[in-house]
Amino acid sequence: MIRLFRYLCLLCGLASVLSCSDDAEQAYAHFPAFFRFTPVTAVHSLNAALNNPGEFCTISIEPKYFVFTDRRGKSIRQPRTALDQYGQPECVSGFVVGTPSTPDMNMNLQPLAFDTACPACYENNMKRATMQFDQTNLNAMKCPRCHRVYDMSIQGSIVEGEPGPRMYWYRFLQYANNTLIIRN
Repeated sequence: MIRLFRYLCLLCGLASVLSCSDDAEQAYAHFPAFFRFTPVTAVHSLNAALNNPGEFCTISIEPKYFVFTDRRGKSIRQPRTALDQYGQPECVSGFVVGTPSTPDMNMNLQPLAFDTACPACYENNMKRATMQFDQTNLNAMKCPRCHRVYDMSIQGSIVEGEPGPRMYWYRFLQYANNTLIIRN
């Protein structure tokens, strides 16, 4: 009987560990993503987003330029250099990068990267509705098409509007030596 009890405890413990890893795996986007940019300090909105809680900026990709837009709507175009061309940028619609104003469960304020595509519109209709900053919530993006509001400080979850999937959250963001790299 004790042996059966130990076996069941081991099985329950293993199941809980596996279910937690599945939840973490599902939090991240399953699309390939890649973005590399240097020097970060040359773009005020990107530098501010990576170094200040509550700041975010979007990154859109044009054939010869990267366009960085802060939450106030100010944009700057940076020419793509040969170094930036290393590894073609890849995403669904663009990137939103920044540091949430609320810490994660470990009390860290780590920069995050999401796709600017509304996941509900993209998954329902394969439409690339590009989200914009919500003016009432510093950590949120709003879809102009379906009007859902997504909060990036809670893993891109919907905080206003119809239920649906979370924002496409990219797993790997590295910011070091004045270079930003996003990968999935």
